[in-house]
This record gives sequence, C-alpha cells and structure tokens, in this order.
Amino acid sequence: MFIDADTNEDGLVSKGSFSKLIDMAASIPRMYGYAPLDADLYKTVAEKEKARTKMFDSMDLKTTGVITFDEWYKFCMEHIVAKVATLAPHPILDHGNKEEFLQFLKAAVKPGTPEHTEMFWYLVELFTESDSNKDGIITKRAFANIMDKVFETPNKLGLVHPDEGMYEKDEDKKAAFQDALFKADNPVGDEKMTLDEWILFAMEKVFKKFLPHTATTNVTGFNKSKEDFIWSIKRATSDRKSDAHGELFHCLLKMFIDADTNEDGLVSKGSFSKLIDMAACIPRMYGYAPLDAELYKTEGEKEKARQNMFDSMDLKKTGVVTFDEWYRFCMEHIAAKVATIDAHPILDHGNKEAFLKVLKVAVKPGTPEHTEMFWFLTELFTDSDFDKKGVITITDKKTFATIMDKLFETPTKLGLVHPDKGMYEKDATKKAAFLNTLFRANNPRGDEKMTLDEWILFAMEKVFKVFIK
Repeated sequence: MFIDADTNEDGLVSKGSFSKLIDMAASIPRMYGYAPLDADLYKTVAEKEKARTKMFDSMDLKTTGVITFDEWYKFCMEHIVAKVATLAPHPILDHGNKEEFLQFLKAAVKPGTPEHTEMFWYLVELFTESDSNKDGIITKRAFANIMDKVFETPNKLGLVHPDEGMYEKDEDKKAAFQDALFKADNPVGDEKMTLDEWILFAMEKVFKKFLPHTATTNVTGFNKSKEDFIWSIKRATSDRKSDAHGELFHCLLKMFIDADTNEDGLVSKGSFSKLIDMAACIPRMYGYAPLDAELYKTEGEKEKARQNMFDSMDLKKTGVVTFDEWYRFCMEHIAAKVATIDAHPILDHGNKEAFLKVLKVAVKPGTPEHTEMFWFLTELFTDSDFDKKGVITITDKKTFATIMDKLFETPTKLGLVHPDKGMYEKDATKKAAFLNTLFRANNPRGDEKMTLDEWILFAMEKVFKVFIK
C-alpha cells in the first residue's frame, strides 16, 4: 500500500497521496464489515479532508511534511491493535470457560458449520507455522511442537484426553509415543504429514476425543506493479527463505483453501478447474499468461487439458490433490516460466557497459529503470529489516554491513570501483568503524535508525550516482 502511494518512488508519502493510502488501508476491513464507509463517517468532502489532515499530522511524528514507512507502520499497528481489542472473543483462543469451549467443539467437528470453518482455519494456521520450509508438509521433528500448540487451550481449561500417552512426562517415552502417533496417521508412510492428514488427525484423534462419546472462502497477496511482480516472483523461486517466497506460499495456500469446498485439506476433481482459474488470473494481470480462449478451441479441449494437469499433479493417485502436491506443481511451473522472463536490468545484466547504461537512467525519477531500481532497493531494505519495524538499525552492526554487501554485489562482480576506498576495507575492525560513520552521516535524524526513504536516498546519491560520474 505504502509503495503504491509513493508516487515519487523515494520511500515517502506526501500529503497529496495520503488520502489514497488511507483508502487502500480501509478497503480491507471494510470487506469484512469492520470499518464504516466514508459516506457514514463524513457529511461533506471538507469534513473528510479535515479528518485526513489531522490523521496525517498525528502520523508525521518528525513533522517533515511527508510520511515515512516506519511512521505509517507504527500508526497502523497501534490502530489495528486498538480495533482488534474491540472484536468478539475468538472461540478457540479467547474462550470463556471449559463448558463454552466444549460447546464450541461439538459444533466444530461437524463439517458445514461456522465453527468447523473456524477450527479449520485454526488448524491451517498451526500447520503453516510448523511448516518451516514452506513446502506444504510437516516432518516428525515439527510434530512435537504442533502437538504442544494444539493441546494448549484444552490443557489450560483442564480438559483431559483419554490417551494417557499425550501427557507422558518422560522425554524419551513421549518422543517414542509421538513417533508412533505420527506414523499411524501418515497413511502414505513417507514420514511427511500433509495438510489434509493433519486436519483429519486433529479432528478425529484430538478434538473429537475430548467430547463425551460423540458420533463421530478473493485471491490476495499480489497487489503489485509489473516491475515488483517480476522481481518478487523471481525472488520467491530462487530463495525460499525470503519474504517473497512466504508471500507466494500463502497466496497459493489461500487459493487451495478457497477450492477446498469440503474443508478437509483436499481439492477434488470437481473443484480443480476453479483452482487453476484462480492461479492463472495473477500472471494474466501482468500479461504473462494467455486467456483460456487463446489456449483452447473448445470446452472439451479445455476439460481434457485440465484432466491431464490434474493427473500429473495427483502423484499419490488418490483422486484428489493435496496441498503439498499443489505447492510442488506450482513452484516447478513458476520456476520454468520465470526462466523465460527478460533478464533483470540490475541483477541479470549483460556486462559492465550495459549495467552503467541502466544506472544512468535509473537515477532519474520517472523512468522505468528508476522504478526497477526503487523496487530493488526496497527489497534489500525489507530483507534487512529483521524485526519488521520499518527501520534498519546501527545497533545490529551486521544489518548495515549485510545490506551494503548486497548493494555492492553486482558492481563488484562487474569490476566497478567506488572512489571511497573505505567501501573495500579488508580489516574487519576498520570496516566496521567506517560503516558506523557512514550510517551516522546518512541518518539526518540522528536516532540510529535508518528509514526506507533514508536508505533509498543514500543508495542513489552516495553509491549509484557516484559510479556514473
């Protein structure tokens, strides 16, 4: 949102673009009925403008007449936390007491109920948090942790599971019990638990056991410019630990969940075409995928192609697609497509002359090359903002050193030399002292925190422009 409202591509949002930023932010809670429309909030346009100015001033903590990303982030987090505090309690986590939780469970184990949907999403969240490699599966190593989390609320409320092994105190015996449990609920026998297996296990072997003799859905994540989409998708396929990959993973998961009409962690043949249509709409937005009308002459031809795709994805030959099968297929398909996209002018350059040619244009705001460079610098910044606070600090000395190494990677590879010899200092202590001085000199507020706009200004003025002088 911030980047979309940053029309000058300098890491700042002006008063003129601020209202657009607020409108974008408000559109999300409005979709779910958690924020009123402007027409309900303001009687006149003047009243709205006055309110927006007041909001801008409260956010502009440094009184610079522009909003920095860290100011926007801080305001949003405080605002969201305050709003969240007014929401109704979460039926699983913010329960009232043992009786209320059991009443919720009775409905949650029945597919088609709102409570089942709530439980389904809760289990999906536990699964994705435990899937540290983001490959759509959890291993035996992660199973102990996810089990602790799923038992957290029942234990807090004094509910007792009939299987005494769940409460084994001896670490070795508990590990052996969980190992046997994992294998028993992994029908494929590959020591990998998929999303559907986890949901089935949690519903049948955990929550239903707490009950007294019980008879036993907008694709989000890619609101990007074409330049950012290219950069993000390349990063997502080349570095699975990156924020870009995490974003792609959750986007693919959201599509899969929307197509999982039975809420069992599986997509049937009947819902498969819907899943493919959702996935195809994103590259189509940027002109990287043809329309169905261009791909297929008849509906029968399309159905045959989709059937072949389904069969190629259904590796276990079960007649349904699991999330890990969907994820694997998508990543392989995307990686193949990405390989055909034009080289990145900053990273996938041809040679020194070609790179310098790009730089000469990239330092000029308003050019496509400047937009490309802006996104590159933004990506470096967000990768280095480990705490996700909208700033990089000098207190963590490795942060600035790492981002500088990444910034100089391509120029150094091409044999470009920066006139400031301190950039190439070999002695670790002297290099650290140089970077410390450099950081402070380009942190005009003197708060030992570099914001996105300061980073972009520094990289453009003190690094790239110097290379082309």
